[in-house]
Amino acid sequence: MITYSGRRVFPEWDARHTGEMPSLNDICRSLSRIIRFAGQTEDIVTVATHSIIVSKLVDPRFTLAALLHDSIECVVGDRIGTWKTDHESDIEDALYRRICESVILESDVVPGDMKNHPHITYSLFSDDAMRAVEKADYAAVCCEAVAAGHSDRSAFTRQPRAFVETAEYMIEAHSQVMFEDIEQDLSEYITSALNELVEQISEDERRATLDGATMFTQPIEADR
Repeated sequence: MITYSGRRVFPEWDARHTGEMPSLNDICRSLSRIIRFAGQTEDIVTVATHSIIVSKLVDPRFTLAALLHDSIECVVGDRIGTWKTDHESDIEDALYRRICESVILESDVVPGDMKNHPHITYSLFSDDAMRAVEKADYAAVCCEAVAAGHSDRSAFTRQPRAFVETAEYMIEAHSQVMFEDIEQDLSEYITSALNELVEQISEDERRATLDGATMFTQPIEADR
C-alpha cells in the first residue's frame, strides 16, 4: 500500500518490500478515519478514539504501547479478532513491532542515545506491556460498545463505571469534531507519551545512580 504521505509499505514476501513503515502522521491520519465495530453502533467510534481510551486504562508505563497497539490498522485496516487466523495475528504482531520501532527511530522527541533503550523496549514489547494493554483493550471494547449504543449491550461484560465514563467522555468529545481534530488529538497524546517516557527514563537513571533502583524493574501494581 501507499500511505497518505507517499510511503510504500509492503509485506516482506512482496517484491516491492523495502522495509519502509508508515510515519506517525500516517498512523494518526488513518486511525482517526477508521471506524470500529464495523460501524455497527449508533455513534461512531474511531480507532484513534479507542486507542486514547485504552491509554487511559493502563499503567502509565504502558501508555505509549496502548496508544500504538492498533497502529498496524493503518496498514491492514480494522478487523474483528474472531475473523483473524492465528497466522494473520502473528503477521500483525511482527508488523506492530516494526511500526513501533520506526516511530521511535523517527521521533524528534526521543534522543538518539535513547532510541534503543531497554526501558522503551520494555514499555512497548514486554509481556507485562502486552498483558496490560490486552486487559485494557478488552475493557475498552466493552465500555465503548455500551457508550456508543451497540444494539446488544448484554453481549459485553460489565465494566467499572469509571471505565464506562472514560469511554463516554472520549466518544462524546470526538463526536463533536472533524476527523482532522481526532487525528491531531491522537498525535498530541502520542507525542506527550513519548515525552513522558523520555523524562521518566532520565529520572529513573538519575535515581538508579543514587540507589540502584529503577521504576521499570519494580513489580507491576495490582491489576486495576
